Amino acid sequence: MKKIGRPKWCRSYTFFKENILVVIPARGGSKRIPNKNFRVIDGQPAVARIIDKLVSTNLFNQIIVSTDLKKIPNTLKKYKDYFHLRAGNLSDDHTSLVEVMAFEANRLASMGSYKYVLCALPTAFAFSKDEISKSLNYLIVNRKADYTTCIKTFESNIERALIKRESGDLKMKVPKHFFKRSQDCEKLYHDVGQFYWGKAAAWQSRKPFFSGNTLGFELASRFVFDIDEPNDWVMAEQLFECGLWR
Repeated sequence: MKKIGRPKWCRSYTFFKENILVVIPARGGSKRIPNKNFRVIDGQPAVARIIDKLVSTNLFNQIIVSTDLKKIPNTLKKYKDYFHLRAGNLSDDHTSLVEVMAFEANRLASMGSYKYVLCALPTAFAFSKDEISKSLNYLIVNRKADYTTCIKTFESNIERALIKRESGDLKMKVPKHFFKRSQDCEKLYHDVGQFYWGKAAAWQSRKPFFSGNTLGFELASRFVFDIDEPNDWVMAEQLFECGLWR
């Protein structure tokens, strides 16, 4: 019987910390959950929790928090050296993640020769060191790729999605899929918004995502949790209380 080895992206690689930078985009304003990135959860501000978690991996040479806050809250004084004030035009609701990352990657290029840059969101509480290192390996092995983003399959079959009209009646988004069995539908994924790996050159040149140069690294459901609404925050607090994210 032929021995089956692990996929290439699972093979072990030696990380050189001096080549790896982390940027945590943490804007002060948040409409749906006020002050979300700096709000205390399980006894610690969200952004402080993500800093500590990344430091504990011992994978990175430098970690910065890109923010528009001109005054660091007292609860974060011990973390003040991580904070970098971003340009004022990169702090509104319409600024893309790629724009923020391009700004920071270019600004920090003069401070060190970084080959890979991780974008870690402040409320990505559930990831582990294993997921961080494996997803970077995936990017290193696939040399033609520029980015790796975390993905997960849709829990429901979106090929049979419905549209609800103002009148209340329903219609299929794609009627031709009405008679298609769920097991015959294409497996589809969505970006889970936890963290993003990119080559420094890709961030610096603002290369777009999902244009044939982005790899998908599938995360297990236990590592996927979006915090967009107040109820999501309450659920996150309960998960910490249960010990699932500690």
